[in-house]
Amino acid sequence: MKKLYTFLIFCMFSFISYSLNVAHNDMNATCAQKQMSPLYAHSPSDIPDILKPNSGVANEIDGFKLYPNPVKNGKVYISSDKNLPKQITIYDVLGKVVMKEKLNTKALNVSDLNKGVYILKVVEDDRATTRKLVVE
Repeated sequence: MKKLYTFLIFCMFSFISYSLNVAHNDMNATCAQKQMSPLYAHSPSDIPDILKPNSGVANEIDGFKLYPNPVKNGKVYISSDKNLPKQITIYDVLGKVVMKEKLNTKALNVSDLNKGVYILKVVEDDRATTRKLVVE
């Protein structure tokens, strides 16, 4: 009976090892076709634009200020040199929009957000700035 269990366990590990090896080779072949690194199984186009680093700092809002960060009292203040109306979009770390608002003043109420790390995108006129926002 002991020999039977040993044989079954050996077969199971052999099958799992073979399956993992086949899956690994398939992933490497897929990555080679898409000219990607096997460590990066998704193409860069799969990443939402908001999560990509700013490629052109020239289009950032002049004199942009965000304070306090981290937010403790439920309000964050956003200002710039021009102080024009701003379109505010806040994303969670997965890229899902959790708040979208048009801001005509400096104060933004974020008390409805749970504690955590968010990505804040501010658009003013034809310029945009993205920052990390921490809500405590």
